[in-house]
Amino acid sequence: MPLKDSLKGTRLKATAIAIASLLGAGAASAQVIFKSLVPSTKEITSDTVQALEKQVIMPADAAPISSYERYYAPGVFEKRDVIVGVFLKRPSRKRDGAVAVPGFLSAYTTTVEKLPRIKGGSCTVVTIYFDVTNGRFIKLPVKGKDPQPAVCNPLA
Repeated sequence: MPLKDSLKGTRLKATAIAIASLLGAGAASAQVIFKSLVPSTKEITSDTVQALEKQVIMPADAAPISSYERYYAPGVFEKRDVIVGVFLKRPSRKRDGAVAVPGFLSAYTTTVEKLPRIKGGSCTVVTIYFDVTNGRFIKLPVKGKDPQPAVCNPLA
């Protein structure tokens, strides 16, 4: 099989896994989603952040959500509206271009391009993907565990 066909098959397989996850059939790779994410100009409101944060189940090794600065960005993945959340354990510094979410301590909105991307750090960085259309988190793979809705630093 020519290399071009092999690469095309690999990309199609990765996209299929991600789509299956969005449709509730399995886990998607955080990197597959991020690389396929299209920035969106949709507004993330205080009500949206409140509803989303009520549903977040932090990873077992992570601190409580209130211990993190939380950055949310709207995006489109496979024609679905999603919100990407990157949580950074405090203390950290507010990122350029981030706008405080009214009524929330340490919660900000930003763009996909300006989301923090930090390698390493274990559970000092937590990532979520929320499917706005279905009102559910996209479950991400975790080594040796079932897929989880919030994962420690999957972008490393």
